[in-house]
Amino acid sequence: MSSNDAKVFSVGELRDFAQYLNWLSNSMMDEFSKATARIAEVNDNWNDKESERFMLEFMESVKQINTLSELMEAYSQYVNKKCDILDLYHNS
Repeated sequence: MSSNDAKVFSVGELRDFAQYLNWLSNSMMDEFSKATARIAEVNDNWNDKESERFMLEFMESVKQINTLSELMEAYSQYVNKKCDILDLYHNS
């Protein structure tokens, strides 16, 4: 990385972005956890083949959301590590 590359980025903006990704990850997990609980309540009174299919599809979607949430957390950690490297570079 050249000195010009390091000057292009605002470490503060990158850290803000990492924090946003972390918030996004946590928010997705929280909201879909609530949605899962609510759909379980609804499913108690909606008991037919359609509800079974819907519940299976919904739970598969939740798995995908969880995977996406984990990726957002990993991206957040990655960006934070890059910020640490840039801080070291700027402070040396």
